[in-house]
Amino acid sequence: MKRILLSLLPWMVAAASAQSLRPAEVAFTYHKPVTAWRDGDQCWISPNVLIGWGWAYNFIGNEATIQAEGRTVKVSGQSREGKYVLPFHEVLKQLGSDAKWAPGKDVLSVLGQCRFITVREGKVSVDSTLPFEPTVTMAESPSRIIVDLKGTSMGVWCKQDLDATARAGQYSNDTVRIIIVTNEKPTLSEQKPTRSLNLLYSLNPTPDPTVTVPPVEKPINFLPSIVGVGPVRLVSETPASAQFTIPLSSALPNPARYRRIDAMSFELFFPQGNYIAPPQPLGSPSVTAFEPEVTADGLKLTVRLARPMGVEYGITKNAVSIGLYKPKIGDGKLSGKVVVIDAGHGGHDSGARSNDKATLEKDVTLKVALQTSKEFLAEGATVIMTRKSDVFIPLAERAEIANRNSADFFISIHINSNKTANSTSGSISFHHKGSKPGEILAICMQDQMKAASTIPSIGVWSDGRIYESGFAVLRLSKMPGVLLELGFVNHNRDRDVLRSESFHLSIAKGIVKGVKVYLGNEK
Repeated sequence: MKRILLSLLPWMVAAASAQSLRPAEVAFTYHKPVTAWRDGDQCWISPNVLIGWGWAYNFIGNEATIQAEGRTVKVSGQSREGKYVLPFHEVLKQLGSDAKWAPGKDVLSVLGQCRFITVREGKVSVDSTLPFEPTVTMAESPSRIIVDLKGTSMGVWCKQDLDATARAGQYSNDTVRIIIVTNEKPTLSEQKPTRSLNLLYSLNPTPDPTVTVPPVEKPINFLPSIVGVGPVRLVSETPASAQFTIPLSSALPNPARYRRIDAMSFELFFPQGNYIAPPQPLGSPSVTAFEPEVTADGLKLTVRLARPMGVEYGITKNAVSIGLYKPKIGDGKLSGKVVVIDAGHGGHDSGARSNDKATLEKDVTLKVALQTSKEFLAEGATVIMTRKSDVFIPLAERAEIANRNSADFFISIHINSNKTANSTSGSISFHHKGSKPGEILAICMQDQMKAASTIPSIGVWSDGRIYESGFAVLRLSKMPGVLLELGFVNHNRDRDVLRSESFHLSIAKGIVKGVKVYLGNEK
């Protein structure tokens, strides 16, 4: 079919959307990436790129008719920022194919889905939803045929019928590999891109029972069994919380694992899992994306949050549940909030000391607290300091200062130490055990402390890890609170950083930014 585009019609001139396009790429099956554009999660392509894929098209009015992979697709084109483009996701939807954006990149990956793989009686048969590029090679020790299908992926919906000499698996992100143990070379025709492959080879007259079929080689291991995961479903949504469930096709071989990435995201890992449906919009304001990714050992599901939230998850034989808990943030602005800043120790209580006793915890915490106060005031917050000089304040009184002033946040600043000098380096953000708002605030704080300082991050800890009852200042305060251990004063590298005025300024800015992230005031 010839391409026909004689002139721009009036409908092509009007911009379809106020949102701007940004450059992107489409990696279509085995082809080299081509130029495209991205608008949100939608991908737009020039009609000209279709020719390189062996497709054809024409226009009737404002409708593009595309002949692709033996099927006819009809979509409406648009003029966007001087470019005539087609909605590529709609094209793929009509072809029954799926695509996903690479995490953190404007690259859309489109792979054919293997419908079935059969290895029986000297014949290999493969069928895919989109064309792939086959490569057939021989290898030794043991002697075997290796068939690579570039441009394909293999999900739980792929039907496999393999004899004892063969196995198949996802060899790389865009290639399925089939391995057949045999001494005979395959009968090959010219290896052209195709949606259906039929390959003949001779059976071994007397197979050696001691020879085992090798696994699919690096980088992705063959999964002996796969658990279907998803799709994610929204159960309920309120101003205070959101509940989701993720169905499982069967019990996982090992429990799902949870890892908090940062204040705005976390991930779940499902051993031997595979996402059985493309991600779908959930209509939830709490989550911006669920991003499934198949790894060597199973499925990694990354969850992107609209703002910092608490997370709880549970698992049964048939499902994983996710609970999101949204802290009360008022208008979401730092201006007008009341912040109590607590400089740890003071007076006769020096706190931790450096090995040479020249650096005292009470002095460093006061300097950081005073600088932090300046940064909060510059943002329009009201600041109350538990001490502004070298005086001793009882622990209970520190918390009570925050309570009687109805503070929005309580931030206690400390310096760490341990028994063995130079054995541990790093910062820790503590929250009171069982306090979801405190935990979320601690996560936000630790993210920003890590970004603001050259002192490494140890992580976010519950104060129940140190004392069964937790820290008094956190236990007794009634608002979201954190206790920050900025570094180890008896570690030479940490100590030198803790002494510097540049650190006092950068960590103060980081503390303020941590509160702003908690409030959704800053990413």
